[in-house]
Amino acid sequence: MKKPAEYFYPLYKSWEQTTYAFLIKLAKDYDKIEVEMDQANTDMFFKNLIKSQKAKNWKPFLKVIINQLRKGKLNLSELNKKAEHLEYNKGVEKWAVFIGDKRLCSMVDRVVTKRVSYAGSRKDLVEFIVKYILSQLLQDWRGPKLMLLTESLQSKKVRIDHLNRLLARWDFTSVFEDS
Repeated sequence: MKKPAEYFYPLYKSWEQTTYAFLIKLAKDYDKIEVEMDQANTDMFFKNLIKSQKAKNWKPFLKVIINQLRKGKLNLSELNKKAEHLEYNKGVEKWAVFIGDKRLCSMVDRVVTKRVSYAGSRKDLVEFIVKYILSQLLQDWRGPKLMLLTESLQSKKVRIDHLNRLLARWDFTSVFEDS
């Protein structure tokens, strides 16, 4: 009998388990992370995050982000430089066999070429990153991606605090209920 794909199981690998534990802990003090950001780097960071999520191996960019968060300092300029090596293919990826996944690929391509701005505070950005990665590690990896893509396609200016409110739907941990 063939073994089911590991993506059916949340927190399957040790990296996922340790990252989950770290993010749960960080969720209580995420406002203490130092963030170096400006508008251009913020916009590019979101595009890089979106591009990285299209790859079958979507974790490398998240690992770079997590490494910076572990050090207590998020530098968007450095993250964007690391993302220059991201493999990004236009069109439908081979892993996308379902209609929804094919649409997701198409939406990524549209967002990447669209001029869109992401506005918010440093605290909003770190909260978004923690919530977004937690959602990727737990049950619903597609929903948060589609939410981010839809919001990015519907507006020229996306408010990060609005994204955070929408991500609350995928907060299966309840760690942000009081925020």
